[in-house]
Amino acid sequence: VSRKVVNRTAPSLHIGGAVLMLKQSNGYGKRLLLVRFIVDATYSPAPTIRGRCLVDLNLTGRVIYVTGGSRGVGRAVVERLLAEGAVVATCARDSKVLTNAFVGIPSDRLQLGFCDVENREAVRADIDHAVQHFGRLDAVVANAGAGTMGGVLDTPPNEFNAQFSIKLHSVMNVIDAVRLHLIGSDAPAIVVVNGVTAHVPDPDMAAVSTARAAVASLVHLLALRFASDGIRVNAVNLGAIVTDRQRQRHAVSGENEDFEQWCAREVDRRSIPLGRMGRPADVAPMVALLLSPLSGYITGASVDVSGGLGVRP
Repeated sequence: VSRKVVNRTAPSLHIGGAVLMLKQSNGYGKRLLLVRFIVDATYSPAPTIRGRCLVDLNLTGRVIYVTGGSRGVGRAVVERLLAEGAVVATCARDSKVLTNAFVGIPSDRLQLGFCDVENREAVRADIDHAVQHFGRLDAVVANAGAGTMGGVLDTPPNEFNAQFSIKLHSVMNVIDAVRLHLIGSDAPAIVVVNGVTAHVPDPDMAAVSTARAAVASLVHLLALRFASDGIRVNAVNLGAIVTDRQRQRHAVSGENEDFEQWCAREVDRRSIPLGRMGRPADVAPMVALLLSPLSGYITGASVDVSGGLGVRP
């Protein structure tokens, strides 16, 4: 599949994993059609407006490792990075789901790994394999972590331990494995996917909120520690995002309402200013931007993608 773009001013229509790019004119009065692979399903405007180029994130050819890439936000991030021209390695625990999520993408653009990020040795082995396969590593997205419901006095200690393991320890496992590889990049970057409950604790998600607050502190400390190595570390904090996890919460809620109604009630319960839940595709562009060399003077930042939930001065 060719990645060559015939005409940067041509609009594109993303259909089922391909982009149909219509060239305005080839100089002979003919209209040409080019099919270019991309992983998305939305309409994209022309890359130029009145002769002015839109932002190129300069991610083409950069090697990026993404954890938890089989579904939800992680999958959306992988798709976005591929669309930006990056080379991606991603891992997940469920090999079947991960394999089915990315069909037909050549091995020189995407590598799939199967491991649990809570397993320090397994993560290191998968990252080392990705570096060996692609020759280097430029950036990392630490994205993993299932949530759990429960108040601060109702949640047993083992649930708190589990949340610290999947959220805090998993990030440290990844960071420990990638640091030396990233030092060799000309624009190394780490993005940790966290949640707004890090600074706006949810009384119904006590263990999650506590663990996310710890991750926020970790990101701050890593940004300070790695600054001398030129490695930028930032966090993207999720609000209420429509993922399989939200559907699971709806399924066990016991409420006699469909998923859309449940989402609307959650929006009201959490007082989300924009009046809707987010989508994984709302998150991926911010992750890509923070990974971009264009964000080369940003480190230690904590950016909310939350529809205004938890907004701070």
